[in-house]
Amino acid sequence: MPTLIMSPRTRRRLLFARTALCGALVGVHALTPTTSFALPVGGIPQVNSGGGDPTLTTGADRLDVKLNASRTVLSWTTFNVSPQETVSFQFDDRSWIVLNKVTGLTPAKIEGVVEGKVGSAYGGNIWFSSQNSI
Repeated sequence: MPTLIMSPRTRRRLLFARTALCGALVGVHALTPTTSFALPVGGIPQVNSGGGDPTLTTGADRLDVKLNASRTVLSWTTFNVSPQETVSFQFDDRSWIVLNKVTGLTPAKIEGVVEGKVGSAYGGNIWFSSQNSI
């Protein structure tokens, strides 16, 4: 196999070029936004007879779901909650149930707060169903 002989000047230019390329790639990576979570997406309701659709209110890092039926099923495309996010379900009674069906193919990742409240106290039943894990 032939040996490639480079002058010191050529080697130095090659080294500088490689260093510049690595620096550019690191800079592009630093500017690329990191994967962040998003509050649950979808929220198509199904309620029992005699109940009303839930009210969904979204803030910057919060989703409030006011349930208006004792049995509610919500179909979500995704259900991801990052560490700084909160999903709060408001129930009228401790015996009420909400089933969150995650229909997307990506596993749900819940690292933030999912809470159920009856008035100002914690309560209610929050259930999850997913094809790909939570």
